Amino acid sequence: TAWRVSELLAQELSCAICLQLYQDPVSLPCGHSYCLGCMHSVQRSCAPGSPPCCPECRQPFESPEGLPRNFKLSGIQCLESTVPAAKTCVRCNTPLCQAHLSRHLEQAQSCAHAMTDPVSEPGVSSCPKHRCEVLGKSTSDRLVATLSEYQQQLSEAQGVAESLLTSPSSDVLFISYYRALEPQLRQAAGAAVPALPAAQQADTRRLRATLATDDFRSEISNLLQCLLSLTNPLELTFNPDTRHPSLMLSTDHQTVRHRGRAKSSLKERAEGFVTATQVLCQQGFTRGSHVWAVELGSGCTWAAGLCYGTIPRKGERSKLGHNAVSWRLQWKNKNLTACHDSVSTTLTEVSVVPPKRLEVALDYDGGTLAFYSIGVKGSKQHLHTFRATFKEAVYPAFGLYSATEESWITLVNVWGPRGKGPLRDNSTACLCFNLQPASLAMTNMLSPLLLYM
Repeated sequence: TAWRVSELLAQELSCAICLQLYQDPVSLPCGHSYCLGCMHSVQRSCAPGSPPCCPECRQPFESPEGLPRNFKLSGIQCLESTVPAAKTCVRCNTPLCQAHLSRHLEQAQSCAHAMTDPVSEPGVSSCPKHRCEVLGKSTSDRLVATLSEYQQQLSEAQGVAESLLTSPSSDVLFISYYRALEPQLRQAAGAAVPALPAAQQADTRRLRATLATDDFRSEISNLLQCLLSLTNPLELTFNPDTRHPSLMLSTDHQTVRHRGRAKSSLKERAEGFVTATQVLCQQGFTRGSHVWAVELGSGCTWAAGLCYGTIPRKGERSKLGHNAVSWRLQWKNKNLTACHDSVSTTLTEVSVVPPKRLEVALDYDGGTLAFYSIGVKGSKQHLHTFRATFKEAVYPAFGLYSATEESWITLVNVWGPRGKGPLRDNSTACLCFNLQPASLAMTNMLSPLLLYM
């Protein structure tokens, strides 16, 4: 009924804090909208030094004064008010009083909107831009027209998404990418391998020395990583429900930091670690081959590895590597150690310099978990390989055991910035490469060259 529609509209267009129609509505970065005055009240209620958070999703924001105005919701006050309208915005279908007109024209997003004089006589005027009746109607009718416009935009977005889902398969995309990169592969391989006279016997030592040069190794490594990155990328993020209270995550859940002592106001989560300052990734694997990379803060004590979702959350057995359901590599006291089921091995052949970038390669079906240190030029140093028979879903896992300013771990894109510290909230996400048969075939093609590197 019309009464029911009006009631639902009143609920949707009311501030969730004061339960009144929006007054000076502003939009938070998370997408929720509130009255500007209500946001000031939220800020005043926060503890000193703590940023205000969205009352619904708890995402922090900076200052209410810096929040953008919501122009669609700003027009509601003018529609319901008895203050006479000074102008009508043709673009927004909204009559505006003098106060809201001034704000409308001050904003960069709406300063170019066309304005018309308000219609004083009864009747209906048609908006040529939106092809809908906007003047001379009741407030409910105008709001229904606005919601109809939103529904049309949503339908268009859904159509675009469906077209993307029906795009060519991954095999077709891989072939097209490979054909584009094939000349670079042939050029790099041909330029580095010298042509030997047919009458002479191949000089194996000289060939290996040539292939072991930094330039050739870096070129082949970069081309191989490029091929892998083009096939089925999967974004990795930290699972906030599993983090220890002393750890804090960035808003994109791709950087974890040690905050020092845990805040007493933080509540323990059912899935969260209580004893060890650790966190798991949201994504898990039950088959296939996968590769992911992280950047590590210099001078901190860290652990990186893999575990089942059933890993204990409390006690000494909850630490990575100190139980039968986790495997980990750890940097502590200038020593790199590998540990599984409380059996620890010190990697004496590895340099005392801690890795700044770590690559982890998982072959679930083959039962291997390998760790590599990635150099500035893309060179790899093998650190350790675990061999196991995985029986359930495994999750990338990380630990930060030192409370310093450099205690951080960032999931990164292998093509992202190197050696620049942790990526910020707008950083590139980590890509976990799901190696399908096509990409595995390409890896096998390049493996004879990689044996010399």
